[in-house]
Amino acid sequence: MNFLAFQATYALGLMFGIGACVWIYFLNDDNAKQVYGAVVLLGLGGSTMLVTSLAMTSDLIANNVVGLQPQVTWVYNKKFKIFVIFA
Repeated sequence: MNFLAFQATYALGLMFGIGACVWIYFLNDDNAKQVYGAVVLLGLGGSTMLVTSLAMTSDLIANNVVGLQPQVTWVYNKKFKIFVIFA
């Protein structure tokens, strides 16, 4: 897949996530039920970014499984640690 398509998809997920955070910031007691919509956007953004990063990593690996194994392991370990810290 084209790298520009990955960037556009990742940016779309990022916009969903930031939009949900801004929406949650402006919530008050009068419109508290809107948090459900914001949480859906937050989940959509997080899922989009996670799947896109996994697809980018799989395209990076391609057929060169033997030569890139240490680098791919390092990327997945860092990605998992960042995910666990912010989850």
